[in-house]
Amino acid sequence: MCRYSAPPGYVRTKPPERPKLGPLVPVIDAILDADRTAPLKQRHTAKRIFDRLRDEHGFAGGYTVVKDYSVPTAYGFRDVLVKGFVDEVVVFCEGVEIARHARS
Repeated sequence: MCRYSAPPGYVRTKPPERPKLGPLVPVIDAILDADRTAPLKQRHTAKRIFDRLRDEHGFAGGYTVVKDYSVPTAYGFRDVLVKGFVDEVVVFCEGVEIARHARS
């Protein structure tokens, strides 16, 4: 007999290695920590973090590696509230509206 009613999905056994990004992870974490107290419009995007790493630290890796690390780190563990109205859906994160979409 099978242990599961449906086969389990793939589960990563160890975190992904980031040979080029690894030494710069503390720099990204410092940028994201500083952004928590900055006004919303002045916070770094993944593209801006990538540009700073490339220009200030000589980062030779790709944008996707930076994006895949920085976006979940910045937004991964926050409370999100989704309100559905008759004509639109509104998404809030920490009391700030982050998205508004018309219902289809």
